[in-house]
Amino acid sequence: METHPQSFRRTKIVINADDGFYSDIRDQDVSVLMNGAVARHLLSVLDYQRKQLSALFSYLMKNNLIPGLHFNLTEGKPLKYKRSVQSLLDHRDCFLGKYGFREHLLSSAVDMNEVELELESQLQAFKQLFGTVPSHLDGHQHIHVLPAEAEFYKNVSDQATKAREIFSSYGLKYTQGFIKMAIMGKRQSIDSLDRCLSPLKNCESIEFMVHPGFKVSCTDNDVGHNTSGCGNPEGPDLFSQSDDREHEMNFLLGDEFQKYMLQHNYDLITFSNLS
Repeated sequence: METHPQSFRRTKIVINADDGFYSDIRDQDVSVLMNGAVARHLLSVLDYQRKQLSALFSYLMKNNLIPGLHFNLTEGKPLKYKRSVQSLLDHRDCFLGKYGFREHLLSSAVDMNEVELELESQLQAFKQLFGTVPSHLDGHQHIHVLPAEAEFYKNVSDQATKAREIFSSYGLKYTQGFIKMAIMGKRQSIDSLDRCLSPLKNCESIEFMVHPGFKVSCTDNDVGHNTSGCGNPEGPDLFSQSDDREHEMNFLLGDEFQKYMLQHNYDLITFSNLS
């Protein structure tokens, strides 16, 4: 494939690894961080006390790296006391799942006050783990783009748009472009990366969300003790058990990817480096 380097300027790219703390096995290899291929992790803080034992947590703390927070309302069990967030839970006191949560949103069965309570609990758990606020945040399984959830975030977004200069003065930062789904798992290749980045050539900054790590299995010891995934009785999801995560890890560590980034004058940065 022939690609065309961007010689006129250097576009900034944040490579953001999704689903940190999902499994001790999945996270035991931090080579993508040590190699510099990934700038930041997004972490789920459900069962946050156990997270302090993970290799990923140890690496982040040793190197003074503050990750982002992956708000979760669809998988596992809540941090908030179950009676406080009953509209978010099924008969097992687990979250409703991606599709169940969507159905409840569409039927107005989700209490948005309970959403706020759970999100605040997860934010406080993050602060207890790292002693500070997250570097950035998003929603697990893209809950923030579902209708009612989008409305919940819309007020913040509208206010930020109207008062961009004020928020910027307080350090609110964001990328101009975002790529993920079209280049996820085994679809991740130099060709697909180039196709995704080409339409964003005028963006000064882009977030590239990835999912590197070792795949987990329902026969793994940590799954048997219900420590993989977000705490669902059935264990980790199918994507975490596939080869896709290892494919992404190998792609990000590969010479071809590093060569492509250099050839096209992309600067790998963190969210804290955004201007």
